[in-house]
Amino acid sequence: MTHDEIASLMTGIAPVLKAYIADLLSPMQERLAAIEAKAIPTYVGTYQPNTTYQRGDCATFSGGLWHCNRDGAQKPGDEGSGWTLCVKSGGDLAEKRIATLEREMRDLTRPKGTAEPRK
Repeated sequence: MTHDEIASLMTGIAPVLKAYIADLLSPMQERLAAIEAKAIPTYVGTYQPNTTYQRGDCATFSGGLWHCNRDGAQKPGDEGSGWTLCVKSGGDLAEKRIATLEREMRDLTRPKGTAEPRK
């Protein structure tokens, strides 16, 4: 096969190969675009009024962790604010743990053989 024949063959094959490879890559490119379009959650600290938050920001507000679903300056928890509560406040659990620790401290400091006073 001569150089000219090989060049002619490549000219004919190249568009077919290009289309074949594009068809193979298309689903992967679409998937990559969808992945890149998703916001990566970023913790930005405690919510601050009059601050514009971006989609994907996470902020602490009123004891909970909130995710910002769209750009804006609305307050988490407000109707249509674009925020979603991710984690509720642990107030009840924290209070129970404190009560348990207080009881354990009383038990440690109470003389042996004495019972805790009834409530």
